[in-house]
Amino acid sequence: MSFRLRALAAVLASALLLAACGGSAEPTTTTAAPTTTTTEPPVFQVAYSLAEGQEYVYEVAMDQTIEMRTSGDPAALEEEDLPGEMQMRVKGPIRITYEVGEGPEPDTFEITISADLEGLEFEATVDGKAASQDELPGFAGLDVSPATIVVDRQGRVVQPGVGAGEDLFGGVFQGLDLDSMSDLGNGGLNPIQFFGAILPTDGISPGDTWSYTQRLPLFGDDEATIETANTFDRVEQLDGREVMVIDTVVSTSAIRIDFADFLLAFFEAFIPEGEATEEDLAALEELRNSLRFVFDVDASETRMTTWFDPEAGVTRRFTVEGDGRVKMDINVPNDEETGQMVSFTLDMSSTQTLAYRLVEGPEA
Repeated sequence: MSFRLRALAAVLASALLLAACGGSAEPTTTTAAPTTTTTEPPVFQVAYSLAEGQEYVYEVAMDQTIEMRTSGDPAALEEEDLPGEMQMRVKGPIRITYEVGEGPEPDTFEITISADLEGLEFEATVDGKAASQDELPGFAGLDVSPATIVVDRQGRVVQPGVGAGEDLFGGVFQGLDLDSMSDLGNGGLNPIQFFGAILPTDGISPGDTWSYTQRLPLFGDDEATIETANTFDRVEQLDGREVMVIDTVVSTSAIRIDFADFLLAFFEAFIPEGEATEEDLAALEELRNSLRFVFDVDASETRMTTWFDPEAGVTRRFTVEGDGRVKMDINVPNDEETGQMVSFTLDMSSTQTLAYRLVEGPEA
């Protein structure tokens, strides 16, 4: 895979994760008591309590739509396997399995998360023609690699672990923490992660709210701001169990990242220190004046609902829906020998809903 294609895959993956996910962080918690009534509302002490050595299996109804448009140098689009237009819908049932082990610290769990995607159906058109799954660009596929993470009893991901975003783009962008991105928010639009509301440490009653704020460092001084607002809406019966229904809204700020300086440093690294010729310096200056590698992520909002069983300490049902949009503007060297530049733009949007239900396990 070429450097440019690895870079493109990296940016697309990171941008879609950011556009579709919320943040997990230490809370800035504000708890609002419900309106006073003649009856004191019940107080629930909440924490996840997954059984070590057990498996939990969730059936998930998934519906995802991706639309993409590109323009620019036709040769570049063909070389990078980028269609002019693509529409793809992926829907159907999948199964998510948690294998629970002992965490490295007290009150933590190590969870290996895997997915069976056999039930999915793909409908896609590329440049106006029907396309099968194996004809789609590589980044349009779904990653089914298992992810092993560590979470605490409140549901915060304290160690992203292995698999979730690991070596996503061949080590090109070491500075971008995709492990953190891929585990954001306990239920962003990546199905291979821990899901459910991040729970407060204090007891809560119906009507209470709590919030989290995270500033996620990107490159240089860039950062994403992620606000997570939770409301304990009500108590209801589900499958013969009393569950807490928690609504969550995750708001992610608009993001612009310019990789030009990073890429210049990458190219400069190939010139041995003190051995740059006048020709080398002139080529670098020309590159500095013409290089573009910018991507923008629109502000987004993800909506989640958790049906949490406080007695068993597990999520019995969970829904999430949201969308994201990524725009890119690229002008990079096409030929390492001649330095010839190639330009193209890309506009990609995604919409997705997931609905989980616990079907197997000690508390199913």
